[in-house]
Amino acid sequence: MRLDKYLVHCGIGSRKEVQKIIKKGYIEINDNQIKKSNIYVSEEDVITMDGERIDYIDHVYLMLNKPAGVVTAVEDAVHDTVIKFVPEQYRHRSIVPVGRLDKDTTGLLLLTDDGQFNHHLMSPKHHVKKVYEVTLVESVSDMDIEQIESGIVLKDGTQCQPAAIKIMDEDTKVVHIELTEGKYHQVKRMFAAVGNRVLQLKRIQLGSYVLDEELTEGSIIEISKDDIR
Repeated sequence: MRLDKYLVHCGIGSRKEVQKIIKKGYIEINDNQIKKSNIYVSEEDVITMDGERIDYIDHVYLMLNKPAGVVTAVEDAVHDTVIKFVPEQYRHRSIVPVGRLDKDTTGLLLLTDDGQFNHHLMSPKHHVKKVYEVTLVESVSDMDIEQIESGIVLKDGTQCQPAAIKIMDEDTKVVHIELTEGKYHQVKRMFAAVGNRVLQLKRIQLGSYVLDEELTEGSIIEISKDDIR
């Protein structure tokens, strides 16, 4: 791989920026100062900038606590997108959201440039667990829970897979719902089918990864791929 491409993948900067850095002599390969961008490097080479080693980053994995009001897209002509929260050093990479959350839905959203990883989490055949915290207008009844946990039929006739519900407050207006499918507006439609309405929806888990309670809305952190398996 060319040196300039290597540095771009490591988040040092854009192609133009890293070429300037190289030209100024800030980069060394195996203790030798380099000023040409078209040199090819390998995994065995030790590359440093101002004396600090630069390790190659194959893919980037980010976890965002998505706030309401932004859309889960790479670009949008009208609204802010979740890409605005991606750290500047990774803006040049093809970072995309893993799945989507509605504009008014908050909580856990993963972003990555690893297409295979993205596909694995979103493919219906893998039945990846999703857990949401739901705040409802009305208290949820035992009958409501039974219908949803046995596989509710939506108002348009769509059959849902069984979902697990856990009551989180005394008024039974806040629940956690666990499901393994992702139909359009599914959680809202499920509760609408039992005569209720969702006030707030927050995703708190995707697969084995749980939203960090210390991560405030609008905050994003870099995570390891192994954390999400």
